[in-house]
Amino acid sequence: MEPGETILAALGRECREELGVEVEIGALTGWYYHSEFESQVGIFRCRLPGGTDIQLSEEHSDFRWAPIHELGGVQAVRVQAAVDYAGALHAQVF
Repeated sequence: MEPGETILAALGRECREELGVEVEIGALTGWYYHSEFESQVGIFRCRLPGGTDIQLSEEHSDFRWAPIHELGGVQAVRVQAAVDYAGALHAQVF
């Protein structure tokens, strides 16, 4: 986050910078603590507007959509919680 930037402004800016798109920012679906890295992670449910083409920044070489069962354990838990989101924030320690 940049000084004086809100979390929503930071999320929008990062998506523009890294993906080359404006995303529709939805609900904060999860908040997670990762003990190995001593870090907090917030997960937002976002959408790409229809017909949007992702244009990766130079920091990335490729991307792909993956089914949840192909994700690693922590990522699968976080994504499934976002998909299942029904209004209650999911929180967990890993």
